[in-house]
Amino acid sequence: MPKIMIVDDDITSLSMARAILESEYTTIPVRSGYEALRLLAAGAEPPDLILLDINMPVVSGYEVLEKLKEDPKLREIPVVFVSGEDAYSNEVEGFSSGVKDYISKPYIASTLLSRVRHHLSECEQQTRLIEQMDLLTEEKLGELMNLFDTLTNAMAYLNSRRCPQLSWHSKRVSRYMRILATAVAASQGGLSAGDIDAVSRCAALHDMGLLALADSDLEKYKNVELARTRGSGDPQAPVAAEIEFYTKHTVAGRDSLRVFMEDHPNNLYLTYTLEMVTHHHEWWNGKGAPDGLEGEAIPLSARMMAIVDNYDIITARRAYKFEYTHEDAVISIRRNAGARFDPALVEIFLSVEDQMKACLGRIVQNI
Repeated sequence: MPKIMIVDDDITSLSMARAILESEYTTIPVRSGYEALRLLAAGAEPPDLILLDINMPVVSGYEVLEKLKEDPKLREIPVVFVSGEDAYSNEVEGFSSGVKDYISKPYIASTLLSRVRHHLSECEQQTRLIEQMDLLTEEKLGELMNLFDTLTNAMAYLNSRRCPQLSWHSKRVSRYMRILATAVAASQGGLSAGDIDAVSRCAALHDMGLLALADSDLEKYKNVELARTRGSGDPQAPVAAEIEFYTKHTVAGRDSLRVFMEDHPNNLYLTYTLEMVTHHHEWWNGKGAPDGLEGEAIPLSARMMAIVDNYDIITARRAYKFEYTHEDAVISIRRNAGARFDPALVEIFLSVEDQMKACLGRIVQNI
């Protein structure tokens, strides 16, 4: 049964309203504005409608209404002003303050019941409409996510056609990113469920800049990757060939995305994609590319991407390199903490390395 709170300092009016309404509703009689606010603030389930007398001592109906509108949990409760004064000014002020209706006392039973039924029905319809809109929004969001995944897979396929060694790379890093991002959220906070989903999906696009490179540059990529996975080069800084390659494909990807960012500057998915495309080859010590960012100046998404990207590069089977194990990748990532990788994120990665290994075992590897 819907609950109606009746707030009135006049015991006769309070009893009359209760007698009219209690056959259809659960009534909550309250003798003062102060007591009404106390009950509403106590955290119990709020009433479905409030009949609120205007002229009460200490705390008036207007003051109660003002407090209700300040509380996000209470501001949507429909309020009907009641008064023994038939003053036009009261109606004008009440409606401008957000009341649903104005009823004069003494009550006419049929009028009071009719008004209460109307406003409760209106609220019920509004609630159903909001629920339907939420369902539609959820369905549309699901459709958009499916479209995003399709476009991501198409981009990954194009990358694999240009650079066969990257086949399945995009899908794998997305799965690894979800594991790491979930662990980072649990350890450090700062990432919502929506952030985790977005950064995991967008991780698949981190190498989109490769599409803009010449075949000769892609051949360099293979050689650069091979040298790094074999452990050659300065562990504290990338070699010149790495810097050249890092810069070319990250800048190409960044320039492509900036066009879309101008039209959608606050889009979460574009923001994460731009961060990872541009900065996944930055080094924690500032020796990376393209901008030489250092430490926490590197976006969190890109710092996570650097780790999962490296993990997959080492563990994936490629025709042109030796096969390395999960344990090899863990040793490499641990060794590069503080130079190439954020040391705090490396510790979090190590805390979920068993999950990474299990995920690696489930994924179909490209040969």
